[in-house]
Amino acid sequence: MTISRDNRGRRKPPRGRLLDIYDIRVEPTPRGGGPSARRHVTVLYGNDGRRPGLPHLDDRQPDDPHAEVADLLTAAARHRGTTWDRSPQVEARIRRRAGHRKAWENAWSGAIVVLLRMLALLVALVVANGEAPVVLLLVCIPAASFVALATLLNRRWESQVPRSPREPEPPQAVRRA
Repeated sequence: MTISRDNRGRRKPPRGRLLDIYDIRVEPTPRGGGPSARRHVTVLYGNDGRRPGLPHLDDRQPDDPHAEVADLLTAAARHRGTTWDRSPQVEARIRRRAGHRKAWENAWSGAIVVLLRMLALLVALVVANGEAPVVLLLVCIPAASFVALATLLNRRWESQVPRSPREPEPPQAVRRA
């Protein structure tokens, strides 16, 4: 499964063999939003654990994205040649990638918090002493905190992802078709 970008930097739809697609799932939006925000997104999972989004299969476009994805799985099962059964190995790869992605997001957030604290400390030191180690406070310490947080959180990736699936199992008739 290949994800590429066109000349303007936009994502092209994923291309690849139908057998490289592990599953298509409708998941709740990871972040909240206002009343006009999307509540669900549709994600295409590959056998390697990658998960590109399908931008036109959310709750803004079709009325019922769950039914749309079920119809899509049923139509693709005829051409795919195999069932849509879940595999523990691929589920583990998906969880591992999700944990690593969550760890990197948390490491970036932590580094930004450290950067803001160092900025406040820099201002306090300049007011008190008239000078401060700018490069150390604004570059070295936030970069070191990012590296430390990314390392620690990547080692704990299992605790970053909930054990329960984020969406209910689709009907078995769709899975076996």
